[in-house]
Amino acid sequence: MYVDNKTLNPKYKFDIDFDKDSIKVFDPKIDPELLYDLQEWTEQVHVTFPDNDTAFHYFGKLWTKDLQDTLRHLIAPYLWENAEIIPHHIWFHTYGPKDKMDAHHHIGCDKSGILYLNEVGSTTFIAHVPKHRPVVDIKSKPGRIVTFPSNMLHYVTPHMEEDKVRYVIAFNQVS
Repeated sequence: MYVDNKTLNPKYKFDIDFDKDSIKVFDPKIDPELLYDLQEWTEQVHVTFPDNDTAFHYFGKLWTKDLQDTLRHLIAPYLWENAEIIPHHIWFHTYGPKDKMDAHHHIGCDKSGILYLNEVGSTTFIAHVPKHRPVVDIKSKPGRIVTFPSNMLHYVTPHMEEDKVRYVIAFNQVS
């Protein structure tokens, strides 16, 4: 499935056609057991690390190959079956009500993606359009996979839902 009006956050309206070929959104049915396992892993990250940067450093540089392979074994079949993605690098992100992620892109890879684990918040993507910078805001949904070119700017704004934490797994693919 490509980005369409059902996927977009209804508070945003777009006058410029967004490049629908660059962002792909997949909404497959996720196995409840897999979703639970991934949510548990992500909750452990949330209570173990003081912030996303510390967690990213751990998973990117210090995480053992065995742990990375275990996570890849859990999520790779789901990503391949539903989005034809083979993740090279995988990490967790958690966002409390006031947490955010500034606009950024990924380097050293061809494609990036997000696997949403719950229905809290959204991710905003900034299009590559000369003279305009239209944005698309994609809502979280358990099991939803969003893939996009690694050089596409994207960010997360605070979700402001008290007593809720947003759980996602991010990944990069290298061709």
